[in-house]
Amino acid sequence: DIAQFNIEFRELERIYNHETKLKAFMLIKLVDRSEIEEQAKKEEAVKARKRAKSKGESFESYEVAYMRLLKLTENGDIGQLVEDYLEKEGKNFAYFSYVTELNNDMERLQKRIEVVQNEISHLKSQQKAAEDIIHGNMKGMEEQLQKTTEKANLYAYSVKESSKILDQLKSAVDFLFQKVGCDATKIMLHLGETGEITDLNLMQY
Repeated sequence: DIAQFNIEFRELERIYNHETKLKAFMLIKLVDRSEIEEQAKKEEAVKARKRAKSKGESFESYEVAYMRLLKLTENGDIGQLVEDYLEKEGKNFAYFSYVTELNNDMERLQKRIEVVQNEISHLKSQQKAAEDIIHGNMKGMEEQLQKTTEKANLYAYSVKESSKILDQLKSAVDFLFQKVGCDATKIMLHLGETGEITDLNLMQY
């Protein structure tokens, strides 16, 4: 799950960086100095026409305004000047709308990245807790195994020591039995033994 989130997180970062670069490029285009100066001239021409029309300027004022507009045109076509202005305005509005959309997309991506980061942190916390539990269980099992091993070794040592003592006791009993000249016939008949002292018949002797 964490690997999948990491892949998705990197993809979101890549898209975010791409959108940021694209936004910067569009902003540079929008603030091009020469275009701003040209746009200002054309806006001034249109404003002059509107002022002349709304205020009822005299024919001479119209003529002066007309001449100023002509100076702003390249080929003396004022209609083309207006069309160019409107076309530029349309493009600028489209650029502005696109930049706004990019901003919104980047905000959504940023929020998504934050969500993914939070999910990754949560998963890491869960993984850490699980590892701690497993580690604790393994440590407990290792300690229990060590205790059991130590106890088994102790029992084995006790059995070994007991066997040594029992062998010594059998030898001592056999020695005494023979030393005092006891008759083992009855014991052998009773036990069905061969006369040898064993762990099972030691108490009978």
